Amino acid sequence: MKKYMKLLLTMLLTIGMLTGCAKSEFKGGTFTGEEKGFSSTIKVEVTISDDKTIESINVLESAESADIGEVALPIMIEKVVAQNSVEVDAVSTATITSDAFLVAVTKAIEAAGLKVTDLKAKEAGSVEKKAETLEADVVIIGAGGAGMTAAITAANEGKSVIIIEKAPIVGGNTSRATGGMNAAATKYQDEAGIEDSVELFVEDTMKGGYDKNNKELVQTLAEQSASAIDFLDS
Repeated sequence: MKKYMKLLLTMLLTIGMLTGCAKSEFKGGTFTGEEKGFSSTIKVEVTISDDKTIESINVLESAESADIGEVALPIMIEKVVAQNSVEVDAVSTATITSDAFLVAVTKAIEAAGLKVTDLKAKEAGSVEKKAETLEADVVIIGAGGAGMTAAITAANEGKSVIIIEKAPIVGGNTSRATGGMNAAATKYQDEAGIEDSVELFVEDTMKGGYDKNNKELVQTLAEQSASAIDFLDS
């Protein structure tokens, strides 16, 4: 009788283990998640294989800034897929978009019935660094508005130029400049019949600065404002 009881117990335990395995077996597929980004909702589609590996990520919806957020998304996709993990660094200068993307991917993973810890992170591949010597007449640090302007000016003077930028996106703080640019006596004002002058620009600028501005610098700013517009237009 004891033998039969042991055999029955063993069979029940085996069936229980098999049932438990069947319940825990993950079935891969495509899942979605979304999160509010900097200026829009980011919706992603994440394809996960049976072995809990992220095979691909597609952005279904996004209207982030064209020169910052939208540039960052493909970079973030590459990082997450390469490491099979959402524990990756954000793209510098596009932190809000990057973080929202990671939250959206996390929600897609959770929609699959998984936790982010269920994914086995891959080791980041080692990058072979090769020494390379470059030579130029001018080396500019930073590819923002000032750096790009300096580079263009130097190149127009016949100099060879190298620009070094730490971020994966060029533009610097200028990428976030969304207001107008003050200028006086421009060709656009002439074409529109708007009367303006350098003197009026100086007066308005000093008034806006409560007369604490350096008037000599304000005068230079005003006198060169029209040519600055022409430069940007070119």
